[in-house]
This record gives sequence, structure tokens and C-alpha cells, in this order.
Amino acid sequence: MLRSILVLLTAFSTAFVSAGASAQCMGRWLPSDSSMAFDNEVNRLAPWGDRLVATGRFTHIGPVTAPGIAYWNGAAWQPLPSPGTGTIYAALEFEGALYIAINSTVRRLAAPDGAWETVATTFNSSVLTLCVYQGSLFAAGNFTQTGSVTRAHIARLTPTGWANVGSGIDGRVEALAVFNGNLIAGGALSQAGGVPGTSQVAQWNGATWSAVGIPDLPSRPLRMYVDRGSLLVAGYASMQSYLIQWDGAEWMGLVYVNLSEMAGISRYNGTLFVGSAATLITSVGDTFERSGPIFASPAYTTVFTMANYRGMLFVGGYFTTVLGEPSPMLARWYQPTADFDNDGDTGTDQDIEAFFACLSGNCCATCGMADFDADGDAGTDADIEAFFRALA
Repeated sequence: MLRSILVLLTAFSTAFVSAGASAQCMGRWLPSDSSMAFDNEVNRLAPWGDRLVATGRFTHIGPVTAPGIAYWNGAAWQPLPSPGTGTIYAALEFEGALYIAINSTVRRLAAPDGAWETVATTFNSSVLTLCVYQGSLFAAGNFTQTGSVTRAHIARLTPTGWANVGSGIDGRVEALAVFNGNLIAGGALSQAGGVPGTSQVAQWNGATWSAVGIPDLPSRPLRMYVDRGSLLVAGYASMQSYLIQWDGAEWMGLVYVNLSEMAGISRYNGTLFVGSAATLITSVGDTFERSGPIFASPAYTTVFTMANYRGMLFVGGYFTTVLGEPSPMLARWYQPTADFDNDGDTGTDQDIEAFFACLSGNCCATCGMADFDADGDAGTDADIEAFFRALA
């Protein structure tokens, strides 16, 4: 430990004495070993406490049987109990438990070794998205009723079961998000609550529905993501996709249109990443750039989901290789950063404290990793030197 501290201090001093000696740390894809090989697509990634949950059509991860749902504990993938046969459309944490939308039900798992339970009543069609707003769980999708809910396509969970959300929405809801204190619903809707101007995107303030500006979208929204004071909306239909943003006052013009569905949106180390078939679209500021082919598979190649977790960007979809290296259905992009606790402030005392806590085995869920230089050996002198070079 003494040697590590001396190395640390030396690296720290050298970095700042040698002005301009270090450049921004380069990112790279981390190869997956056989224990991380999914046998079919990964379509959702969601945090649950200090875990990362993956859902999809897979049945195995490496040699481990996993019934379409599993979690990453920072070192290995672990299976979760089977929630039943069907497609899992959404997953999120609510009041400490994991909630999923599977077929026409919402199911709840209190702990990894627990048992799934159906939440209240079953819907009469698919539940496609979940969201927490004003302390309540909301479900939306293609359904028109469940139990006492007779207002279509959206419902709110109460202590006595699912309840109406105003007078409902008149079309299929694909995505929910919380922005500027409102619940935003996007999809194939022409009106929400009977309010004119609520086509495609509408907002609920806890009492009434209203319009979100006057969007002129090429097709229905499929994904929404809140990023740095803006609501990003992505959609795809008739061989056309788009990404557009709402800043709370106006819709900014289409920032990208191509022939591949955009799916999976996440910000990582200051860069916004958007998945698009075999490529990634990235933006640091207002300019979007599209990469060359990154992912490949013998069949269709698609990025479905992304998550910023423990200092890495996890990318899930249907692909078998990343830049030619085997990485079935899941890839990890890693870029060392001095913002170790991932709070947006770089090189603070909190970053240093979080780094040394991680070295001692107490890594936070959103922090970087003890193997800071990603050489396969965690907590070494080289990791400490690399961290302090990043601080410089």
C-alpha cells in the first residue's frame, strides 16, 4: 500500500509539472470472453440497485442458463428467475424492486432470489413501456383496458390497482419519459385526453393532458431520452428514421435522418451515443456524426439498447462481432475519465475518494472500475498511475 501511495503521489506531481504531457484518454472496445456470450439478442438494459439487468431472447449466457433475463454484478452475469414465456418490452427499478412489462402483464421481483408476482390485473393487450412519475408507476402500450381502467393505452398504479390517467390516449403508446416536471407520452396517438394538438407526443402534469409544442415528426416516436435539458425523440417508419429534440419551448429541427432505425440512446463521458443498425451516431455538442460499421452478424445487425454502468457504456443488440472481435449480442465501450463518480464534475475530491473506495472493493454503481487502465488486472500501481494521468 505504501508503494502504491508513493507511486500515486509521484504520478500526480509529474502529471502537473509536465504541462500538456497527457492527452484525453482514448476509448476502446473491451472484448467479451466466452462467459459473457449471449446466444440471442439483448433488447433492454436497466439498472437495478448496483446491478445491471439485461433482457432479450437469449436462453444462455456462456454456459449459464438464463431465461431471457439476467443481471451483471460487476464481475459476471447471473440468471434471474424465469418471469414466464413472452417478450419483455420494458424493465425498471421502482421502490427497490425490479418491474418488467412482459406481454400483457406487469410483473415484480423484490430480490434476485425471490419469485415474480403479477402486479394487480392483466391488461387486454401488450404493455410496451414503464415509467415512474410523481412517485407512481405508469404503464402504457397497446392495451385498452384492465380491471377498472377503461381509458385506453395508459394506466397508473395505485394501492388498489391500476387507475385511469385522465381520459386516456387514443393510440398505441411506444415510450414514456419525464421532462420538465411532466410525464411525456409518445407513439401512434392522435389525441390525449381529447385535447387538440396532442398528436404523436403529449404531456401529463398529474391532472390534465396538454400539447408539447407542435411537433411535425416524419413518423411516430419509438424512443425518448432526456439529456441535458432537452427531450430527445427518435422514431422510424416507412424506411425513414429521425432524431429530434424539444428544449421545453420549441422543437429543434431533425438532427439526423437515415434508413436505419435508431434505438438505444445514452450519454457516456460527455458524448451522446445513439445506436443505428451496425453503426453509432455520436454527438459532443450540436453536431452529430455517424461512425463506420462497428457491429456485424450473419443476419440482421441492430443496436437495441445502451446503458452507462460502472464507468463503461454497455451496448446490447443483435450482433456477433465488434470491429471483427467476438462479442455476441453485448459490447462494452470503455474510456477512462477523471470524472470517476460520473457526476459531471471532473477531477474533484469526490472522484478521488470514489476511486480509492473502488480500489478497496466498494465501487459505486455508476463509478469507473478499479481496473482503470483495462488491462485485466484491477487495483494495481498501473491503475493508480493511469487515474492520476487522467486527472491531469
